[in-house]
Amino acid sequence: MAKILISPIGTGRKMGIREYGLARYKFDGDDKFYETSFISAAIAEHLTVDRIIFVGTAKSMWEEIYRYFTEEAGEELDIEHWVELGELSSSSNSKEALIDKRILRRTMDSVDRYLKKNNINASGGSLPILIRYGLDKDELWQNFDLFMKIIDTLDYDDEIYLDITHSFRSIPLFMYLMMDFIQTLGHRNIRLRGLYYGMLEASADMQYAPIVDLNPLFQISKWIKATYDFVNYGNGYMISKLVKDREIADNIENISELVNINYL
Repeated sequence: MAKILISPIGTGRKMGIREYGLARYKFDGDDKFYETSFISAAIAEHLTVDRIIFVGTAKSMWEEIYRYFTEEAGEELDIEHWVELGELSSSSNSKEALIDKRILRRTMDSVDRYLKKNNINASGGSLPILIRYGLDKDELWQNFDLFMKIIDTLDYDDEIYLDITHSFRSIPLFMYLMMDFIQTLGHRNIRLRGLYYGMLEASADMQYAPIVDLNPLFQISKWIKATYDFVNYGNGYMISKLVKDREIADNIENISELVNINYL
């Protein structure tokens, strides 16, 4: 069993500046603050994850991933490699991808060493997933196929944590479809354990960006499917399983208030 974080990356929050600004993150119920430009680092440290799967286009700021995690691992940055990554990434576009997995191998090795520094038992095996822009139906299907192939990299009983803070707004939808497929079919007993969003917009008001776990919203979809199966087919197995699941048993009362029991 491994803890795996899937985290998208973009090109930066400001035009022409290929980096994320430094933010002060905080998890609910935890007094610790995480000051970092990458929320993936805050989540990885908080959860002691084993590996990270980064999702981005060829134009995403892969050079900053390399720089940040190399330096945070306490290692010396290869300036020439960093510059090369930056030039290739920034020169890529929707029609021409100059970055591939081979070039990003050193970057992922740096990520693994960073994870080992925070968790000596981390399994490693971080990966880059290079998606298309999703500008038309063909590219959307290509991206869907890439996300579904992530399943092949997962093992039995793995725990998945999703970060939906940055990059294209379409990425969380692909993540949802992937996890919905996995959990509906009970594939390898893989479970979604966290769906995190860093609320950078709240920083001005709260002096930090709260990291919110939206996983309860994903759990509601399970109840919808379970109710549908029971009403239409008399199949109560899924509802029975949900009721016995201690993590969501407390949601029963809230769901009952939203759904009139007479419909059942």
